[in-house]
Amino acid sequence: YERHDTKTPLGTASTNLLNDQVVLNTILRAGLPLQRGISQILDAAELSFVGAARKPETAAGVEIELSYAATPRLEGKVLVMADIMVATGKSLVTTYQALTSHYGTPARTIIVGVIGSEPGVKYVQEQLPDAALILCAIDPKLDHNYFIVPGLGDAGDLLFGPKAL
Repeated sequence: YERHDTKTPLGTASTNLLNDQVVLNTILRAGLPLQRGISQILDAAELSFVGAARKPETAAGVEIELSYAATPRLEGKVLVMADIMVATGKSLVTTYQALTSHYGTPARTIIVGVIGSEPGVKYVQEQLPDAALILCAIDPKLDHNYFIVPGLGDAGDLLFGPKAL
């Protein structure tokens, strides 16, 4: 933000205006409420959406499949990635890698979430060391389904109901 003064007929009003171009990304569907809330603060931000889901578990663990992406170019912009929960961190990292390979490299990346797991936070920090990671809480572990413990369960199912198709 940068402070700007605006002269009015009755005086001068000071306000803070966003200095950077921001792209606000979320992974469908669980991240939508968080993206909506952040977009009310960063109301000039361009919006970005990615569809990502876990593939059935393999011997290598969790793998992520991307099915959809709609985003503006990222070069020189600030990328804010909104994700309710950072469990394994693989959805965030896979999404970031796909976005930057197709839409360019942002000047800065900020990841915003509600809850993370210690293993997920460690993975994101290792894979995206230049990204700022902001979480409200970090829980200690993941269960056998890769849910954060104690966590909240499946954020998408809790917010929108179980997937039918």
